[in-house]
Amino acid sequence: MKTLLAIFVTFFATSVFAQRTPEPFGFHYGSTKADVIKQLGNASVTNVSKDGTSVSFTTAPNPHPDFEKYVLFFSPTKGLLKIVAIGKDITTGDDGSELRQAFNRLRKSLDTKYGKSQGLDNCKDDGAACESRFFMMELKSKNRNLFAIWQAEGTGITLDAYALRINVGYVTLSYEFPGWSEFVDARNTKKDSVL
Repeated sequence: MKTLLAIFVTFFATSVFAQRTPEPFGFHYGSTKADVIKQLGNASVTNVSKDGTSVSFTTAPNPHPDFEKYVLFFSPTKGLLKIVAIGKDITTGDDGSELRQAFNRLRKSLDTKYGKSQGLDNCKDDGAACESRFFMMELKSKNRNLFAIWQAEGTGITLDAYALRINVGYVTLSYEFPGWSEFVDARNTKKDSVL
């Protein structure tokens, strides 16, 4: 017969396990840069920022077929704090229908996993510029937004659509883990200290 303490420990462990930080694409919050490079191999690294805080990879531990690049941001003390998955180019019409379909399919999958998202699909201008036939032109000129956001165990998740050209777009999927904002603030303070 289980004691009350054993039941509590089992319940607590199950609850903590069920509520752990997301592990998108098989990446783990807090991993070191060296560990991720070792896991994926040097050949998967396409770029390292001058300050060494961001590394671009061509793959992930569990890659998704819609994404071609993964940019990871590392704190020297807290490890992996942000992931940006960059989607493959999507050829689309002026109205962006193929880009919107890809965005909506990913949004639906993320809604299933993380709960109902908050989204924005708006045009900043009035009149003809906001007609659907000008969707890609307005997205490229940043007069239109298409994104969705989620919160999951302290992790901010954002899905965005972008236009490269009038008939080509892509999506990005970002995960900002706990400590990301503080890391950015500290980096900006250090950068501005020379002023």
